Amino acid sequence: FFTSLHDVPLMEGLNEIDTEATAYDKPNGRIIDAFAYTGSLSPNAIMSYYNSTLPQFGWGKTDNGTFYREQEIMRISFEKHEGAHIVKISIRPSL
Repeated sequence: FFTSLHDVPLMEGLNEIDTEATAYDKPNGRIIDAFAYTGSLSPNAIMSYYNSTLPQFGWGKTDNGTFYREQEIMRISFEKHEGAHIVKISIRPSL
């Protein structure tokens, strides 16, 4: 599991960048950003993993890379940094 996301599994092969994580508990919900290097994993393989795994943790899927659970929305996105992909998982309160 991600250090800052105790309820989101860290896919095998991802390397968490815990020094970049941010987490805030607000009265209307959590605000969390977690990051991981993808190594040799493709964004498609990562999304396939989370599309099949997150529903087991109560997350519903709305569209590609966006999930919901209770009063929260999770977005999974990818950034390119020095030739490597970085996966970013963001959780925000749904309004």
